Amino acid sequence: MMRIGLEIHVQLPTKSKLFCTCPNLQSKEPNSNVCPICLGMPGSKPMLNGRALELAAVAAKTLNCRLLDRTWFSRKTYFYPDLAKNFQITQFEAPIGVDGHLNISGRKVNLWRIHLEEDPARAVHELVPDQESSLLDYNRSGVPLIEIVTAPDIDDPAHAREFLRVMLDELRYVGVVSEEEEMKIRADANISVTDGERVEIKNITGLKNLEKALDFEYRRQNKVSVAGIEVKRETRGFDEERGVTTALREKEEEKDYGYIFEPDLPVYDLKGIAESIEFPKTTSEKAAEIEEEFGLPSERTRLLLLDSKSLGDLLVNVARKTDPERAFRWISTTVKAEHYRHTEIGLDDLADEIIRVVDAEASSKISDVVAKSAIRNIFERGDAGQLTEMRQDGGELEAMVARILDNEPALVDELKKRPKTVNHLVGRIIRETEGKFDSKKIVEVVKSAVEKR
Repeated sequence: MMRIGLEIHVQLPTKSKLFCTCPNLQSKEPNSNVCPICLGMPGSKPMLNGRALELAAVAAKTLNCRLLDRTWFSRKTYFYPDLAKNFQITQFEAPIGVDGHLNISGRKVNLWRIHLEEDPARAVHELVPDQESSLLDYNRSGVPLIEIVTAPDIDDPAHAREFLRVMLDELRYVGVVSEEEEMKIRADANISVTDGERVEIKNITGLKNLEKALDFEYRRQNKVSVAGIEVKRETRGFDEERGVTTALREKEEEKDYGYIFEPDLPVYDLKGIAESIEFPKTTSEKAAEIEEEFGLPSERTRLLLLDSKSLGDLLVNVARKTDPERAFRWISTTVKAEHYRHTEIGLDDLADEIIRVVDAEASSKISDVVAKSAIRNIFERGDAGQLTEMRQDGGELEAMVARILDNEPALVDELKKRPKTVNHLVGRIIRETEGKFDSKKIVEVVKSAVEKR
């Protein structure tokens, strides 16, 4: 039996840092986005970034948390070079939200809390033989983070990876997670096996690394237990290159951090702040709206919304002007594929042409083959071009298929032995007719002709 809990640190896409006006931007020049506050200089005092507090509240609501009426900050004391003032301003007694949950593939993962805190500086270790050194870049110091703490409800590494992926997609949809690469996500994973001692793996980056780290640690703890050795409660790190966890230090308890109230910041009326926020719709809420307006099943559209907010907006736009089911079919397949292939192109600029193509296919004016080609043209050239109308004369298609089968008896035998061979014949007919017949219609005609022989 395996029990996994996660502590996920998400950088917020604010313009400035959490407690000062330094820009919240990645810089190639170390220690360039700094000031006395984020350097922890004596006499400097923090000023809360109100936008960070709002985004933390949005995150909590999105993940089904209960917002507290009041919130405040505390000092978490520990001594490490990445904390110039020897304490981190975080939240302990009064987080932003508590008692949340997220359902993943029918399994409920409870969330204990979501709180707001500052990121420490970044340590850069130079491990050159005989010249080992560590350098500090305080550009990251003071960047706003939310920490999301789950209950130990995750039961295997793949489940942990899926949970983190879906959670980040949900937060990205409401604007809490940025699309920009510099907004890094880090996770600490707590894992115990067969009710043994809990081990923490610190600072795992990336979905794939999370699964790999947990998988290795599960196997390691099993081997230790089988050998009759008690698993030690400790903090470990994950070596990405070797794919192993390594011991760092003994695991601290919360009491070791000596939390005290942050005297330079007030108590905040979170209830009043929340009442002034226009909370964005979650994917579930938006999917329910789409189902009510267009009759499209909410679970299908929710998956599309998780993939891309812009695809969801395009679906609503197209579905209002043509057949909703056809709109969903094309946007969730061909349009989606082309969108990811041409990420630099905004969907809003292409909407009118996409509507023209989907409407023509939905009204049987063009074949699905022509529609697919036209959508590719839209992304590559900016317009669909001339749409070759579909031939409605079924007799012409039947005559063409009969002629091919008469001239190639071996092909008939091949189609009977290997039914999937029909795809090659369909492709051949599409090319010869330049997509003037619908692919499904071609399949029906071919299968019917083969059965009669």
